[in-house]
Amino acid sequence: MCPKKHHCPKSTEGTPRTLTELKIYWQLLDWEKHPILIFYEETNLQGFSQTFLDSLTRFDATVCVITDSPHPAIPSFSPQDPHLIQSIMNWVQRTILEI
Repeated sequence: MCPKKHHCPKSTEGTPRTLTELKIYWQLLDWEKHPILIFYEETNLQGFSQTFLDSLTRFDATVCVITDSPHPAIPSFSPQDPHLIQSIMNWVQRTILEI
């Protein structure tokens, strides 16, 4: 979750296992930069649940998802996009300029 070079402290509660636990841990971190979370779904699973996606809309972070079933309030990218990485990088650049 946190690159080693940022030296994020381990959660005293262990690895966050729910979105609520992740939100609490996220808020306790003192970020020098603005991190971006990118969620992707495994190809053999059913995709993200609506509950999970709805919860992400309330997460206090910059978030996007890579999925075949986009959510209207979350930036979404198709895993089938032949220019997926470039599309995400363009979104990241636009997002950073807005911050």
